[in-house]
Amino acid sequence: MTVPVVVALLVIIQFSLRDVRDLAPLPSLGQRTLPVLDVDTPAVTPEVEAACTSLITTLPLRLDGRPSRPVRSTLPTGYAWGEDPTVLRCGVPRPPAYLIGVSTLAISEVEWFFQTATSGTTYTAVDRGIYIEVSVPSSADGGAALAVLGPLIVTAFPYVAPTPG
Repeated sequence: MTVPVVVALLVIIQFSLRDVRDLAPLPSLGQRTLPVLDVDTPAVTPEVEAACTSLITTLPLRLDGRPSRPVRSTLPTGYAWGEDPTVLRCGVPRPPAYLIGVSTLAISEVEWFFQTATSGTTYTAVDRGIYIEVSVPSSADGGAALAVLGPLIVTAFPYVAPTPG
């Protein structure tokens, strides 16, 4: 078995376990392993959890040159890459600032609401019926990350007209 296949199997096994708080970090496979990152995942319905878990299993092991890293969360609906992490959380609530008339941007067929801060930018996919948040640190290229993640989101979730507050 080749290394990519082994890594993919480890990721699938890791996210198929029900209680992700007890997960061990992925083995290093010859590369430096980043420490486990605590990711706050909101409570979701079983249907949303299943849909988000399906998306999580398709995510790349590297994003914009940053390796994936193990996460600890209450549900398998979060994922992270890099030491200064880019974090994806699936099934988050609609952002309170996502209101009628605010600006959004379209990247790779996904409509993203975005909020900037000194630490980085948080993008939320608002046109999939399930909100998917990607927090990108200022040290990373948000556009590059969204260009890679967009097609995976489009494949996992059908388009649903956005509903700002």
